[in-house]
Amino acid sequence: MKFFVSGKFEDRENVRKLMDKIQGLRHAITYDWTIDEEADEGYPVINTINDLRGVQMCDILACRFIEENNYRGSLTELGIALGLNKRICVIGHGADKCIFVNHPSMQRFENEYEFLSYVRQAL
Repeated sequence: MKFFVSGKFEDRENVRKLMDKIQGLRHAITYDWTIDEEADEGYPVINTINDLRGVQMCDILACRFIEENNYRGSLTELGIALGLNKRICVIGHGADKCIFVNHPSMQRFENEYEFLSYVRQAL
């Protein structure tokens, strides 16, 4: 399976660790945005194009919403995936104020451990 993992830019180290675990389970990541820096030339235009392409190419969007934050970009990625009828896994409750994380098509997980167990067993 191909995954795009969404999360808060400031939490990219933990998002990167989650991507590593997904890859360790022999799945692919469509785009690793965690290596980008806001100071990079072309940011944010290039990043938005790459993020969009990553969501379009994935089979599953995994949203890491562990802590309550303003997940503006991540929620945009969630909306794109929802519009494309992608499979969406929401990890945590940090974005529960957004009505779209309550859409019936979302698969909800309390934490990364629960999510990775699902990936290990079901995919």
